[in-house]
Amino acid sequence: MDSDCIDAFLRAHPDWLAGRPDLYASLSPPRRVHGDTLADHMQARIDAERVRCEVACNAARDILQASRASACLTTRIQRSVLALLRASDAMDCILQELPSLLGIEYTRLYYPTSPALLTPMVCERAGVEPMARTAMSALLGDKDVQIRSLTIPDLTLHRETAPLIRQDALLLLPRTSSPSPWLMVLAARNREELAAPNARQALRFLAEATSSALDRDSAIQTDQH
Repeated sequence: MDSDCIDAFLRAHPDWLAGRPDLYASLSPPRRVHGDTLADHMQARIDAERVRCEVACNAARDILQASRASACLTTRIQRSVLALLRASDAMDCILQELPSLLGIEYTRLYYPTSPALLTPMVCERAGVEPMARTAMSALLGDKDVQIRSLTIPDLTLHRETAPLIRQDALLLLPRTSSPSPWLMVLAARNREELAAPNARQALRFLAEATSSALDRDSAIQTDQH
């Protein structure tokens, strides 16, 4: 009889060994702690159960922490969207208010390089810069939201603050007032600030709200002129 058959038999008859204490006592224990063999077996089983419980507790703790992180990020994004809705100047809100509301280092906007889009309003804003469409595509790939953990500083995108930035989120902003989408960059020092199970979906909602706010301001400025 091979070990698989013995294993299957004992699993099918869990009380069989317990009813034969003389045989149970003759078995070699998995680990010798102290006392007789029976005590060693009992201690080994207790230790194994403790390990199993610890693994289960750690898994439950991870789930709870992930749930809290999701709730925290969702709340911060909801507050940011409300701020955008109330703002009389969407671009100022994005650059000045959103970093504090989101708990990140800074936000930055990039518009596709095109002469028709280089309006004075855009050019005069610190934190609003041009970027080639090919560069945007290289950063985002085929995604509309890209969350990156930066083990190597991105000097091209974050420049002098690059050594401080541990995580960023790249959000594509479809614009009805622009033939090509814009890019919004959220830069964080802490890798956990933008990390949550629902982060991509929540940030996509923020991108839609940001696009709407920018288009709203563009429409108002067009009407005024």
